[in-house]
Amino acid sequence: MPTPHPPLLPGGFQHIGPWQLDQQFLEPFSTAAGKRRKRLMTRFRRFLDDLTKLDLPLELWIGGSFATLNPEPDAVDLVVWASEAETERLPPKRLRLFERLLHASQAEWVKANYEVDVSLADPDSPADRDYWTKKFSADPANLHQQGIFKLLINHA
Repeated sequence: MPTPHPPLLPGGFQHIGPWQLDQQFLEPFSTAAGKRRKRLMTRFRRFLDDLTKLDLPLELWIGGSFATLNPEPDAVDLVVWASEAETERLPPKRLRLFERLLHASQAEWVKANYEVDVSLADPDSPADRDYWTKKFSADPANLHQQGIFKLLINHA
């Protein structure tokens, strides 16, 4: 296993807005090293645009190798927190979009089209919060504590 890259955020949570994505995930890298990241960011922004169309309050956690000093991460690792009660009230057209973007059966399609490795989680589940906090808070070799970037979409 290769040595993991140090994190962009050493620990804890940091709330960011969509306007801060480049600052957090592209600016720390040189132009040549950031080529892959720039492509990932372009696709990630398309994914965010499509999530925004749901008109559903969402909390996103960004982690994995994209949240490290790795100049060439494989994808943007993302957890989307969506309330089941809110999701059930979506009109049919937006519910279909929700399922296309966030249903586990669509994960390969989402990764191929957006280069986002996305998981859906329940904000009311302490078990989900615990699992994803642990998963995103350390690298696979457990060498570095890693912070988690939080992004809110469609919140008033």
